[in-house]
Amino acid sequence: MTDEVHQTDEVEQIRQLALQLCAQTENYHDLTLVHLSAVTGKSVYWLQDHVFPPPRWPTLRDAWARERLQQAMDTLYRSAQTREDFSAQRIASRAGVSKVVFFRLLRKEWQQRFETLPTPRERVTALVWQLVESNTPLEHFSRKSITEMTGVGKYGYGWWFSDLYRAAYLALQQRHNEQETPPQGSHLRHIAGTWIDLDSDMWDLRPAGLRILRSDKLRPDIAAISWPLLREELQMGDLALATIHTHYQAFDLAGQLLGETIPDVRHASLEQIQRAWVAYPGSPVLRRRARMGLMRTYETLLASAQETRAAKEDELHRIAGWLQDLISLPHDDPASSFLSEEELQMVLTHCFADIQAGIAYMSTSPDLCILSGRNRPLKPTESVRAVIYWAVALTILLMSCTGLRRQSILSLEVGDWMELRPGIFGVIWRHWKKGEEHLAVLSHCRNVFAWCSVKKGYNSTTLLHSRCRSEPSATMAVALKVSVPTSTVTPE
Repeated sequence: MTDEVHQTDEVEQIRQLALQLCAQTENYHDLTLVHLSAVTGKSVYWLQDHVFPPPRWPTLRDAWARERLQQAMDTLYRSAQTREDFSAQRIASRAGVSKVVFFRLLRKEWQQRFETLPTPRERVTALVWQLVESNTPLEHFSRKSITEMTGVGKYGYGWWFSDLYRAAYLALQQRHNEQETPPQGSHLRHIAGTWIDLDSDMWDLRPAGLRILRSDKLRPDIAAISWPLLREELQMGDLALATIHTHYQAFDLAGQLLGETIPDVRHASLEQIQRAWVAYPGSPVLRRRARMGLMRTYETLLASAQETRAAKEDELHRIAGWLQDLISLPHDDPASSFLSEEELQMVLTHCFADIQAGIAYMSTSPDLCILSGRNRPLKPTESVRAVIYWAVALTILLMSCTGLRRQSILSLEVGDWMELRPGIFGVIWRHWKKGEEHLAVLSHCRNVFAWCSVKKGYNSTTLLHSRCRSEPSATMAVALKVSVPTSTVTPE
């Protein structure tokens, strides 16, 4: 009897030690019978037989984990502004529990709370349009200020933020323009939804998706020559704003290339320009732009020298000639593989075959949402790869007939293609890098296809990539090395 009482007391003491271990442990993986055995001096088997017979110990661990997870959920939910702040990984890490255990114990409750929170995109979008509705001053409507107000980390922003910011900025600019009286002045121009003072030393091109151009950011000697040129380009309106922005960058790079060794571009010699060119550490792309800025600078100086008959006219001729004719810059390597007439004809033939197969497949009215995109589905009728090949074939045909780049083709929308009159079609295409939009006219597509099959000169290479790792169709197999002919597009 005494032994039984002693054993009962010992068991109760061990259970109290277990509760103390639970209170002191910060990590779920440290709450094991092995740790309790080290504290009590009893073996794991003895503890399982006399103190915690199954499933008492797992139940105790789950109760400990549930309590800590609940506390972590309550704390994070009160301070969470987006779903990113209330992620399962954050809760599990705060509670010292693995995500697997967390999902096993409290997944449903977490999902219910998680769905009540906005995504980072929803929160940023709502805040941005609130700023627009409140007529925020344009100088306070910057990407940095939006980031600080939302508290969303840099990884919370995606490709969508640039489009959102530009649309909101234009809307805010329009609201300000509608409420304010247009400023007076002969040198004011309404460009990209905003008034720009051509006599100012700062031009805000952010409504066009670009940056602010400042004359004080250029070298003083370069700015004295380049700023009037840029002003004339803005005033004429013949060039896209993205092109003017590129010219501004060229003048800036020209000043960086000259460095401190040439304090004034108007008094530089050819030998000084050559030494600065050799010492410049910029890449070939930066060198091309810097060269463009230098050429425009010295062409302007040369025209001024001819008018005033300056003594430096001969030196200016030498510098302009060297920049124009003697500088050699490496060009991009041309494409290593081109299609012959027979290969291009094969590509077009398989494109038409895949298009016909796709149309025939869609005539059966399949439900694309429930079908598989795998190459080897359980049943042949369950695959929608005919539609995928159809889309790839259309892309190849349009690129080969127009010479447009892949990115321009991928940005086409349904309303961008139209029939102007029988046999003549128009397509609106965009050059996102230059920020331009054009209307191209395709006359008699049948003749264009025939021209493509006999044309021998090719000047651009199309690389079409597929996510499919299995054996592709005939169209995709040949398209991996397709080179398309010179554009037959007629811009309007």
